[in-house]
Amino acid sequence: MREHQHGAQQKAQRLKAEQVRRPDERRAPETARAYEPMDAADEVERSGRLAGNLPRFPIAQRLCHQLLQQRGGLVVDGMSLWWLDDIAAVVDDRTTDLEKANLTDLLESFVREIDKLARERNQPATTTVEARQALTAAADFVHRPVPAIPRQQARSQTGIPVRRPRRRTRGGRSTN
Repeated sequence: MREHQHGAQQKAQRLKAEQVRRPDERRAPETARAYEPMDAADEVERSGRLAGNLPRFPIAQRLCHQLLQQRGGLVVDGMSLWWLDDIAAVVDDRTTDLEKANLTDLLESFVREIDKLARERNQPATTTVEARQALTAAADFVHRPVPAIPRQQARSQTGIPVRRPRRRTRGGRSTN
């Protein structure tokens, strides 16, 4: 009887591994279980990135077009050139939410690389006023912090703000 239970447990573990793994992957049940928390963390990170970048997509797309229009005035080389070419290849065909979120990441990578190149060479990243304006707008967009959602005051079920109890200090006085 004990052997049947053990076999059933192993079969259940293998079936669970089948559900967790990707179509082209072979993993043992132990490995599948080890990857579950990492996959869940990746999904949370991905959905958070989507939620943060998706509303920014229209602005990012417009800034990418401005940078591409001023491409001749940008001092690009190496990785910054690669990122700019990548932006040029994909800027107009973003259809899914993930692709739209990725465009914002591409723009951030380009701005980071062109700034790095300018610092390494100790020269400006642009040669024209229009290119400088486009790059400044992109850098402002990239470095602008995402606004924090303000905390709401705790309220009772009737909608009246909840009063917090007063804290007593050592001298017996209350603070708030």
